[in-house]
Amino acid sequence: MSHRSSRYSVCLALALAAPAAAQQRTFELGAFAKLALFDGSLGYDPAIGGGVRAGYYFARNWMIEVDGAWVSASGGAFGDARYAPFHVRVIRTKPQTGPASLYLGAGYTHNEWSDGLSGGEDGVGALAGFRYHFSDQWALRVDGTADFLPDPVDGAGDNWDWGVQLGVSALLGR
Repeated sequence: MSHRSSRYSVCLALALAAPAAAQQRTFELGAFAKLALFDGSLGYDPAIGGGVRAGYYFARNWMIEVDGAWVSASGGAFGDARYAPFHVRVIRTKPQTGPASLYLGAGYTHNEWSDGLSGGEDGVGALAGFRYHFSDQWALRVDGTADFLPDPVDGAGDNWDWGVQLGVSALLGR
């Protein structure tokens, strides 16, 4: 490599490194309790379970997030069952003013059922929530979720599953 091309390579690397350093990326890892409210066609009572989430801020105020939860459902027409919803969402956060922020998201939903009711179902879901930062790295989150399942595993017409999630998140890279 010539001396001239080495200088160009160094200049190019420095030019690309400065914007990358200025755009510090944040990861969010969290755990939550989930209250699941099932579609009426399933006949299940509201149930509480737990879940985990991981997110990555790919641009200012924009995050891609995945979450999964595990809930034991009872009282349904199909007998007791295990319900495991999985989501991949794009989330837009309102710019933070003070310790609180709001966010909205939408994306793909997959539910996996086992035991009394078994099989998988796919759909779309939405999330709206509130985040309270009690430090730079820690936040409390409250989420409301809605999942639309056009071809549910119970064979009924369209299903809507609702949920409330309360959890804590660690914000890494801030």
